[in-house]
Amino acid sequence: MTAAQEEVVKKISVRMPDAVASGVYANIVQVNASENEIVFDFVMHTPNQEHAVLSSRVIVSPATAQQLADILEASLRKIKDLRKDSKK
Repeated sequence: MTAAQEEVVKKISVRMPDAVASGVYANIVQVNASENEIVFDFVMHTPNQEHAVLSSRVIVSPATAQQLADILEASLRKIKDLRKDSKK
C-alpha cells in the first residue's frame, strides 16, 4: 500500500454494528479465486460433527487480498518474534 493509500485508510471512520462487534469463530478457511475476485469462506467445524457451518463469506478484490496477505505476514512475523523473545 502506498503512503497516499495508507493516509486515506486512516481517515475512514468505520461504524461497527453490535451484531458484528463480537465477531465469528472459524477453524477452517477455504479460498477460491478468479481473475477479478477472491472469496474467503470461513467455516466452523465442531469435532465429532458430520457437517461444518459456514460462519462468514468475504469477497475481495485481488488488491485488497494482497493488502490482507501483507498485513497477515507482518502480524505473524511479530507474533513469531514475541514467542522467540519469551523463550529466552
